[in-house]
This record gives sequence, C-alpha cells and structure tokens, in this order.
Amino acid sequence: MVRKQTDDYFDTFVVLMEYSYQTASLLNDMMNGFSADLLQEKLQKLNELEIRTQATRSKTVQKLMKEFITPIEREDIILIADSIGNIQDAIGNAIKQLYMLNIRKLKGSCKKMAQIILECCNLLKEVFAELSKYKKSKVLYDLIINVNYFKKENEKIFIEAVRNLYINTKNVMEISSWYEIYNSLKTCCDECQKTAKAIEYMVLKNS
Repeated sequence: MVRKQTDDYFDTFVVLMEYSYQTASLLNDMMNGFSADLLQEKLQKLNELEIRTQATRSKTVQKLMKEFITPIEREDIILIADSIGNIQDAIGNAIKQLYMLNIRKLKGSCKKMAQIILECCNLLKEVFAELSKYKKSKVLYDLIINVNYFKKENEKIFIEAVRNLYINTKNVMEISSWYEIYNSLKTCCDECQKTAKAIEYMVLKNS
C-alpha cells in the first residue's frame, strides 16, 4: 500500500516535470525557428500544457486530502509540485513576453539561454526519474549540481546580454523590452534551481 502511494506521488512529479520540459522545448523551438507570425499558435500550445499541469496538480491535492499516510510530508509534496509548476510559469512568461512586446526579430543571446533552459529541464527530468529511490541513488546529487551549474551559465549570458544591450542600443523602449525578455529567460533557470533545492531539502529531511 505505502509503496504504491510512493510510486503515485513520485510518478506525478515525473509527469509534471515532463510538462515543464515540453514547455521548455516549445520555447527552444520558437527561438531556433523564430517567426513573429506564429506566436499566437505557440501561445495556444502553451495554454494546453498549462491546463494539463493544473489538472495534474489538482488531482494530487485531492489525493492528499483523502490519504492518511504519505511517503513524504504533504507540505513537501505540494512544495515540489508547485516548484515544478513555477518552472512552467516562468517559461510561459518568457513566451508571452515575446508576444506582448511584439518582438519581430530575436537577439543572439536568446537562443543560448533557451538551450540552457531546455538542458536544465532535461536534467530535472533525470532527477525526478531517480527521486523515488533517493535513499540509494548514486547520481541524484550530481544531477542537482549540474542544474546549479547551468543556472550559473545562464546568469553569465544574461549579464553580458544586458551589458551589450545598454552599450549598443540607444532606444530606451527597446532597452526596456529586451531587458524584460532577458530577465524572463534568466528567471526560468532560477526556478529550476529552486526546484533542485526543494528536492535537496526533502531528501535531507527524509534520509
């Protein structure tokens, strides 16, 4: 019984992370084949992924309300589930920024940052695949360390991109718009790191 419950919750994390990964893949595809005319279509795909995520989270909450015994504390289950949702929200916000600010042409750093976001999400997929055996896993902490590494790499690109923006751009509105976009891309990896830290905290507390 307990083992089945454990599988259920850890499987839910895997499903939620898959939705965030698919959202990161959507962003990465947008950046590599950017077309302003396709942004509305991409927003529709984003909306579909967000609906799936919310439905999965709602089922998890309902399940928690009915169960007396859980494999880890209820607060940790919700914290981790919501942290995964925050990753998707951050990536979705980056996609929405491109649409709202009516971006017609990308700047070079966007592609690099989107690729790193995808890599972070892929690493977290591996983390969640390992999480059900967190007490015995030999690779879990290495994966978490790699998430932190890519977060720092993304931040380096952000710093240089913003610096170049202020050096090479004279139009104040353009500076403001691109700062918002770069910052939204930086936030995606920040949220990935927060999820990695939430997992690390849960593992330490339950080991």
